[in-house]
Amino acid sequence: FCALLRTKAISAVCSLQRSSTLARRIQAQSFAPLHSFSTAKNSLYTHSTSTSSASIRSNNPFSERNNGSVLIHRRSLSASLSTVEYNKLANDWLDGVFESFEVAVEDVGEDISQHWDVEFSDGVLTAAFGEFGTFVINKQTPNKQIWLSSPKSGPSRYDWEENSQQWVYSHDGVSLKDRLEEELAPLLGENFISRSEGE
Repeated sequence: FCALLRTKAISAVCSLQRSSTLARRIQAQSFAPLHSFSTAKNSLYTHSTSTSSASIRSNNPFSERNNGSVLIHRRSLSASLSTVEYNKLANDWLDGVFESFEVAVEDVGEDISQHWDVEFSDGVLTAAFGEFGTFVINKQTPNKQIWLSSPKSGPSRYDWEENSQQWVYSHDGVSLKDRLEEELAPLLGENFISRSEGE
């Protein structure tokens, strides 16, 4: 009888051990997909974040380069100008451009330009060319900039750049002089500002 009890006890212990081992295996298999999913999710998130960051850097208009071509961050010297320096630079430039407009309009002839109007007063230069549109160029003393409102390219703001001695639009590196000459070439001829400066 004692031998029978020992045999049953040993059998019960073995059965319990097998059940415990089986339970651990089932638990491990149950959590394996979760671990795999978590790893895949983290990997996907890391890749997505890396890709998004690279995309933002490449498409960000404030990055060093946009598509490897246009230099966006140009050194703006307007902020370092004193108010006196800014006013002299801006007034001299606007005076010169106003004279260039007057000369170019006279060269075109009254038959064509009779409905055109160019005025300069209190830091605002307005050049109205009938159906072609009106250009407004004005000082912005608080920002130490010159602003352009163009019927062709819209609004833009120009900072003084000492290297080129020009008012330059930081977003594309084009000077205000070049933009005006390009957009007004159909009316006033090529390089109307440069022509008057050379006279």
